[in-house]
Amino acid sequence: SISNFFHDYFYRCGFATGYKNGKIADTIYKRMLKLTGYKSYKSNIRYAGIRIFGSALRIQHRIKGNKNTPSRAMIDLYNALT
Repeated sequence: SISNFFHDYFYRCGFATGYKNGKIADTIYKRMLKLTGYKSYKSNIRYAGIRIFGSALRIQHRIKGNKNTPSRAMIDLYNALT
């Protein structure tokens, strides 16, 4: 889904390497799941899984040096969805 694409993009570009930025990317993912037709309980389960297992991805990106500040588009999308 489009929510998976955005979420992976934010992580691969290094926008979600910090705890706070990772939470922003994960929140965008959860809200977009709901907008694309996922039921609330299903999006909450997916969100919980990403929050639990996303720490390993954030650490991998930090080790590789893939750290960037979040793009303005990411912050604007977050603000529009919350």
